[in-house]
Amino acid sequence: MKNGFVCLFLSLAVVWFAEPMEPMEDLYIGKAVNNIPTLQVGLEISELMQNSFRNIGWNNFTCIIGQQFWFDHWSDFGWRILVLNVELAPEHLADPAAVAGLEGNRTDLSGSFFAVRLLYDWYTVLLKAWFMKVIPIFSTGMGLQRTIIKNPRYGQAEYDIKAIPLAVTGRIHVSLWHFIWIEMPFMEFSFNIWHNQPVKELGDLTVTRPDWLNIYGWITAGVTIPLH
Repeated sequence: MKNGFVCLFLSLAVVWFAEPMEPMEDLYIGKAVNNIPTLQVGLEISELMQNSFRNIGWNNFTCIIGQQFWFDHWSDFGWRILVLNVELAPEHLADPAAVAGLEGNRTDLSGSFFAVRLLYDWYTVLLKAWFMKVIPIFSTGMGLQRTIIKNPRYGQAEYDIKAIPLAVTGRIHVSLWHFIWIEMPFMEFSFNIWHNQPVKELGDLTVTRPDWLNIYGWITAGVTIPLH
């Protein structure tokens, strides 16, 4: 039930957006050019999964919108906007494999993560086999973000860092039947060109993560909508 809306969201693409696209060879390796205007719409899944898709709404959502350019000499480039506004589950914050840079008592922590990215994409090469296309995509861009971590045993303050990051990302874009796509892995390395100075000593918890560096691993999925 919790994951059902994701499957429904992806499968509806075939029904609603199925229309002929320009034909290509069944097997193809070459430049990832594009000459058809489309819009990519989707969501980031892993940040919602860590909270088991609970409380989906204005305070817990993700969304993606972007395009690959279709005009001459620019068709292997594109743009993307990524918005994340999610609640951080206590189980997620308690797991050292999922969240690094926290030392001490991780029990019953809570928090939130907000991020916006405006990315400029480079579609490097296209590998096509029948109904499946694979494109490695590299991106650079900027954005805003805010991370809050609360310790229920320490009411005097909370970890609250606001930053303007410069991001470099790489992802594997896999599309099926031209319409359904998933991107995994989606890795971001970002450097905060500005950030505030957050409180890091929260009673029996110490935040040791660097203020200037972020490393994220995401999973995104969605549909491609033809615009012609």
